[in-house]
Amino acid sequence: MAASLGQLHHARRENPALLDEQAHGTVTALLEDIISSTSHLHASVSSSHDDIVSIRESVRHIEEDLAFNRKMLEQDPLTGTLNRQGLDHLLALEVKRAQRGGGKFSVVLFDLDDFKQINDRFGHLVGDQVLVHIANLARAVLRETDFLVRYGGEEFLLLLPETDLHGASYVADRLRLVASKTPFMHHNRRVEISFSSGIAELHDDENGRALVLRADEALYRAKHTGRGRVEIAE
Repeated sequence: MAASLGQLHHARRENPALLDEQAHGTVTALLEDIISSTSHLHASVSSSHDDIVSIRESVRHIEEDLAFNRKMLEQDPLTGTLNRQGLDHLLALEVKRAQRGGGKFSVVLFDLDDFKQINDRFGHLVGDQVLVHIANLARAVLRETDFLVRYGGEEFLLLLPETDLHGASYVADRLRLVASKTPFMHHNRRVEISFSSGIAELHDDENGRALVLRADEALYRAKHTGRGRVEIAE
């Protein structure tokens, strides 16, 4: 295209009278060059746009896969609750939110009483079904803003944002009531389930680990003073 333009300018300078005759072929060639160049440019732009769309789609799929894998890593495969790995990030987040906004935050750590006897008497498969049953009952009494974590083998942790000790005690009592009215049945036989609980409310100067540790200490006292008890952390 540059060569065609050069020829056209040269013809105009050397012999303007012959421009119409000599320039016709040059102009035609120039137009063909422009059309060809435009076509190549359009193809290049279209190709670049397709590449960008493809890259964006690939990135979206990668992000979805990472989110799914993270969810699987942070989820207890048996009960579908959060696991200890999922707890760490969430607990720190909720503690910061409560302390930044001056809100209340409490946890309830509860443990099934004599769970080993259920496994020994009915087998581990039934024991697993009992854990799923309790997890589903806990979900039924929690708000959408609350979280349920399988903290250990038969231990569960409730994270209760915007909740003081009184509110947390109410949740623990409600869960106990729902569990008594919704028994787990095995071959038309009722499997007795009870649990002990430790409750703690966040202090202004502590982190999430310290909060859960105080709830665990309260649970320890409850377990060693009888079945189905609730203890409040100091």
